[in-house]
Amino acid sequence: MKKIFIAFVAVACALSACSDDDTADDLSRATISITPDAIPAGPDGTTTQVTVTSSGDWRLAGVCDWVHPSAESGRSGDVVTFTIDPNTSEESREAAFKFFTGSAVAPLKIISEAGNTLTLLSEESMTIEALSADIQVKLHTNIPELDVAFSDGGGEWVTYVGRNDAFGNTVLNFTVAKNPDYDDRSTVITVSGMGQSVDIPLTQRQIDAINMGDEGLMFDLAERTISIDVESNVAYQVTISGNWITQVPETRGLVTKTLRFHLAPATVSRSGKITISGAGITKVVSIVQKDPDAVVVTIADKVFRNKLVDLNWLLELSDGVCVVTEDGLNATEFTYRPGSWDDPILSLEGIEIFANLEKIDVYNNKLTKIDISKLTKVNSLNIDYNGLSEIVLGDNAVEELNFSALYHQAPDSYWDYIVPSSLTVSGTHLKTLKVPFSGDGGWWGPTDVLASIDVSGCPALETLDAVRNAGVLKTIYLKQGQVIPNLTCTSGAEIVYK
Repeated sequence: MKKIFIAFVAVACALSACSDDDTADDLSRATISITPDAIPAGPDGTTTQVTVTSSGDWRLAGVCDWVHPSAESGRSGDVVTFTIDPNTSEESREAAFKFFTGSAVAPLKIISEAGNTLTLLSEESMTIEALSADIQVKLHTNIPELDVAFSDGGGEWVTYVGRNDAFGNTVLNFTVAKNPDYDDRSTVITVSGMGQSVDIPLTQRQIDAINMGDEGLMFDLAERTISIDVESNVAYQVTISGNWITQVPETRGLVTKTLRFHLAPATVSRSGKITISGAGITKVVSIVQKDPDAVVVTIADKVFRNKLVDLNWLLELSDGVCVVTEDGLNATEFTYRPGSWDDPILSLEGIEIFANLEKIDVYNNKLTKIDISKLTKVNSLNIDYNGLSEIVLGDNAVEELNFSALYHQAPDSYWDYIVPSSLTVSGTHLKTLKVPFSGDGGWWGPTDVLASIDVSGCPALETLDAVRNAGVLKTIYLKQGQVIPNLTCTSGAEIVYK
């Protein structure tokens, strides 16, 4: 019995050794291959079939959240479908899978190309004013070459200047020309590349306008209704100065082009204003009811004219033409001393219309000539700190001119001076003329350039003080036979008789 058991064990061991050898041989002889062995995928993703050829059943190893195989095991000849998701990132990515049977392995490599990114970072739409402007479109993109296009003829007034890349973002620069029209204009800027695109609507506003006819209207004193034509592409308001002007009620919209106003009757000359304003635009029409016998004068200097209007000496019509009021006709004193922020008067032309003036004070203006010869009542004249080269007094009872400075200094500058190179003075009653040089000689002060003084038109002159810088004053002109008892001047100045 014991011999039989031992024999059984021996046979079993022999059979077992034979089975292990067969398994090892099977593993070493295992084969597997796949077609294709690599899958390239564009940024939009793809679906690809892989055929497996193997010596036995196979299994698939590998995990990737953007790759989806249709099977993870199978037999030889099976087809596995791989679905690759789109790549929305800005970098390429890879995944590795392995098919294996026994000890045989077939690797599969999957490469997903980077996605093309084109994202608008700046405003989705732009609106700019009518003036020329530079604008920018800010993007986030990895597309190396971008195309720019404009809709509706926008390329005629929008110019693509170029591209700047910095800190991971892209800036496209454009220049927009001034809009010459009274309507808005629009275009869509399209930026595209590698199948991606963004649209940026751009609107350039119109030139806002309120156009009217005459800036000044003049009528007689009778009651009447007037019409004013207004062309406008903006909403506007009407304001009136002068309670004798009233707007005639009517429905008014943007298409209305005629406004009607009622003028009450008057007994004397008067003026008012109708102001049309909107969208930052203001247009003013001066309305004057003029007495047929009223005096009309032209005052060319705007600063002088505005001062006279403020004094109610004038009613302004247009282009410097004004009606003289009763206040102006009766005025006896005129004073204008500009402050640091005020503009100076350049000319007093037209002052002769104010025939009753007795005192004139225009200290520190920018006059180079003053002529009051058509006035007759002036007895006080302050023209100090003006760069005068000619003074005409006529028969006015001005007996003395005593200059502290015969030059003008700009209020906002330490070295901007107007200094005359010659001076001519005439006046039948002038007795004293003092024109010493008051500069201190510093580099910031005025330079004495007064080379000649002509007082041949001053028959009553008794005192002339013309002490200037040495060597500058060359000539003093007198009338033949004229004697000035108290004449002091710079050494070297020559007296010449005319």
